[in-house]
Formats: sequence, structure tokens, C-alpha cells
Amino acid sequence: MARRILFLSDVDSSHTRKWAISLATRGYEVGIFSLRKSELKWWTTYPNIQVFDEHGFSTATFQGGLAGKLKYVKLLPYLKKIITSFQPHLVHAHYATSYGLLGALSRFQPFVISVWGSDIYDFASRSFLHKKMIQFNLNRAKGVFSTSHVMAREIRKYYSGSVAVTPFGVDVNLFSPGVSASLRHPNEIIIGTVKSLEPAYGIDTLITAFAEVRQRFTGNVRLIIGGDGSQRKHLEQLTGELKCDDVVTFLGQIEHHQVPDCHRSFDVFVALSREESFGVALVEAMACGKPAVVSNASGFQEVAVSGITALVVPKNEPGKAADAILHLLNNLELRKQMGDAARQRVLENYDWEKNLDTVESLYDKMMP
Repeated sequence: MARRILFLSDVDSSHTRKWAISLATRGYEVGIFSLRKSELKWWTTYPNIQVFDEHGFSTATFQGGLAGKLKYVKLLPYLKKIITSFQPHLVHAHYATSYGLLGALSRFQPFVISVWGSDIYDFASRSFLHKKMIQFNLNRAKGVFSTSHVMAREIRKYYSGSVAVTPFGVDVNLFSPGVSASLRHPNEIIIGTVKSLEPAYGIDTLITAFAEVRQRFTGNVRLIIGGDGSQRKHLEQLTGELKCDDVVTFLGQIEHHQVPDCHRSFDVFVALSREESFGVALVEAMACGKPAVVSNASGFQEVAVSGITALVVPKNEPGKAADAILHLLNNLELRKQMGDAARQRVLENYDWEKNLDTVESLYDKMMP
């Protein structure tokens, strides 16, 4: 009989989709309990994936904060009914706050939590009550997974058990080197990023650095920004103020299957985050053989090898970022060497199938 895993996770998250499809492909029966109702219905072609979202909240009413987390407890009876009917061998919560709270309160075992980043770096530090909620959720779990060693150290401030490091790698066949002309203009060098347009990710620093690069670089250069978020209007205004809006392209939200082609269009990937727990977008760019300029946010420093796969610059310093970008733009051979080294690092450390093998072995140790 196939093993059954019940995910407590946002059904339309690209991360949830990746987890569910990967395990379903390996023969697992996968259930997904979601606090949001799905708008995409992406699972319909997978007979061994079931989604339980009919009692979830609509996207319009989805709320954050401590009060929002407590609101979700209203769905606990529904979750318990799903557990009784689906009969999972293991419940896996993705995100340590809302989904972690529901999993902890369900009292089902074995129960594991994957920490994603803001749930431990941001939520836990807001107040004494936030800290206590995180401690309660984590210490009810039989296992806790972290995408990086640096985040595992943060988790240990609130959790007394061992933390398994399970990198969120990439499909190295899908994310692979290649030539793409889909976003290119003739005779232009492309600097690019794929990140949410939120304050933590330093897109304003990137745009400011790019404005300096444009002034100092002798060739034609364009900045392409993939992703959407609350800062988009502000960032578009910033490009106008810096008089570079004619060579900055905002792509908006990109479908996951389009991301590899986006990365292949770049000559240099740049991410100047103020906070980063791991850096999936960086791994995706590296898998496509792209050299990078990244900030010294802790997650990036774990993924990138300074001077080998990327140039690492201080956070919030656009001048130094501009210097690093120009160094790569003016050195084609260095870009190639770094891109090749980046691809090799991903093959050795962030191949999703190998990462999934690690998760499966952890599942096997916990499941009856």
C-alpha cells in the first residue's frame, strides 16, 4: 500500500506544488490541507494528489499576524476529520506558524514542520506571545526541517530537538544552461533578478546600483526584474527618478515553468536582499550557469562561494554592488568561469532529486 503524506500548506504555493508532485511521482498518496482556497486547480492531472480546501479562507480574507493565526484554529475540527478519513502515515506542515499551529493542535504523530524563513526570523521576534507560539508548535513536532544551516541555528533558539537540513534544491534538468532570446534586445547585456518586490529583498538597492552601472558602462545594458509585490509601484517610480526607466523591464509575476528561460536570458544574476534564509532564486540562476552578484545576507553566503560562483557585496551599499556588477560585465571569461562553477555547485549540493532522497530517508525513520 502506498504511503500517505498529508501536507498542511498553501495549495497554490509553487513550493507546495513542487513537494506534492515530486512525492506523487515517487508513488506516495499526497493530501494537501490548505487555509487558502485554490485558484489554480493545478493538481487535477495527478490522481494520487487530493486537495482539501473547501473550508479554507478566500485569498481576500487571508490575514497574517497573531490574531490571524488564532482565527485558523476554527478549522481544527475540519482538519481532524480529514486526518481520520485520509489516514496519513505522516503529517508535514510547511511554515511553522499557522500550519505548524494546526498540526501541533491536531496531536497527530508523526508530525513534522518545515520552516520557511519569515516564520522563524520575523514572526518569532515580534513579541513574547509570538515566541511562545513558535516554541509550542516546534516542540510538538517529531522532526523539524530547515532549508539551510544558518536557519537551523536560528530554529535552535526556540526548539530543543535536532534540526534536519533539507535544502530546497532545483530540478537540474529543467534549470540548466542554454541560450534564450525571449527577453533579449540586440547588442544588450542583461542584468536580471527574480524576487518578490518586497522590502526585504533590496530591489531598490539593485535599481540604484543599476543606475550607476548604466552611467559607467560603455555598452548597452538592461535590467530585467521578474516578480511582483507590494513595492512595485514605488520601484517603478524609482526607475523614473533615476532616469533609467527606458532600460528597466518589470515582468510581473512569472509562472514557474517560465523561470528557467528567464534566467537563461540573463548575463548576470543579481540579488541584494537585506534578509535571506536560503535563496532559491539564486540556486535556480546558478543551475542555469549564471554568475551572480549577491548581498552578504546569511542565506546567500551559505549557497554562494565568494569569488568562485558569485561576487558578494555588503547589504544596502549600491555603490559596491555597482562595482561588482561592472567587474563582471567587463570580464566575459570571468562570467563564464563563475557560471560553470555555479552549475557544478548546484549539481553537488542542490539537486532536488538528491535533496528529496534525504527527505524520504527522514520520513522512513519516523513513519510506522
